[in-house]
Amino acid sequence: MKVRQAFERAMALINERDSGGAYHSDVVDFEKNAPELINSIVTLLWLDECIVRNIPASEIKWDFQPVSSMDDDIPLHDALASGALPFCLASLLILEEDASRADYFYRLYNNARNAVVDRFATALHGSVKDVY
Repeated sequence: MKVRQAFERAMALINERDSGGAYHSDVVDFEKNAPELINSIVTLLWLDECIVRNIPASEIKWDFQPVSSMDDDIPLHDALASGALPFCLASLLILEEDASRADYFYRLYNNARNAVVDRFATALHGSVKDVY
């Protein structure tokens, strides 16, 4: 998923278009800040990315390629990039304007994140030592 796609989803969530479909004036600032905010969100989701891709915790590498423009690919599995990230982005974008709505979107982000991780998490099966 591209940064622009995630940004458009976040804009739809926070309803930043007027009745004619044009963006409100503050969207210019939102767009300017979106790549760096997405880098922060990717950092939050990086451990979940490892679960989704079934990468052992001991092999986690924190050196993902940060995004710098709206046309960059988000370095996450599509399930996290499209299913969870837009909620967190919406939350961060409106945090100063409306803390209660930001909190609502952050809760939706956590719910979506947990749903994605639950969908991809695999249990390890094996013998359990009898301690009795």
